[in-house]
Amino acid sequence: MPTAAIIAVTNALWVVIVGSILLALTYNFVRNRKLLYRDILSKEPVKRGSRKGSYLTVSALVLSAVCCFLVGAAFGFSPLALLPFVAVTLALAAIISR
Repeated sequence: MPTAAIIAVTNALWVVIVGSILLALTYNFVRNRKLLYRDILSKEPVKRGSRKGSYLTVSALVLSAVCCFLVGAAFGFSPLALLPFVAVTLALAAIISR
């Protein structure tokens, strides 16, 4: 457990120190090319998806979760190890359903 805490703290320090330096160094470059979030953000309101897309997203999530548990049970490891695949499936289904 101490190893995990040490790794988490050192990773956080790298992100805070190096990330803030990189942000300061690249901000003018990004701003001059109009790549800031407020420059890219669309002015028109976002359209809502269809009901069919919502059903597709939920069914893809449920199907991938069930598959993770079945594969985990079949091969004898924790189904939670496959949880990132469920998240990617949900994200892809949400993008496709738009």
